[in-house]
Amino acid sequence: MNITKEWLQQTISELEQERDATPGVVNEDAVMALEAMRIALASLEAEAVAWRCGSTVTVNKPVADDWKRRGFAFHPLYAVLPAPVVPNGWVLVPVEPTEDMIVNGFESEPDESFSDEREWEEYDAVSGCQQAAHRAKLCWAAMIAVAPKLKHDLT
Repeated sequence: MNITKEWLQQTISELEQERDATPGVVNEDAVMALEAMRIALASLEAEAVAWRCGSTVTVNKPVADDWKRRGFAFHPLYAVLPAPVVPNGWVLVPVEPTEDMIVNGFESEPDESFSDEREWEEYDAVSGCQQAAHRAKLCWAAMIAVAPKLKHDLT
């Protein structure tokens, strides 16, 4: 049996639909299997960043293509982010927030002069706990916006 990109995409979709149809039921094995399929799909979608000829020569794509025409055998080399794959709606952030993240988080307080009137009225009308929750969301969004991004363009 060949595991293809199309089969993985279809199976992931079906498993997600099945999972979503029964909310509140968590099957740890199914969650792990779904994550493993996502990782396998990511590996099938990865593009080579260099090619190796023998055990010592590593070259870029144009050189490899030229040498392949001359009869040399090449093996693709990949550089991909480590598993697990981060699902949609999630981002990788540092374990310790950077200074920019902290400053932006603290400066994210709702402000009457920077909010539209309706939003400010809604904020002003809710309880203190709801205001605190809203401020926490603003703080988190501001921190995420300035969090360092992984650079994985190796070309």
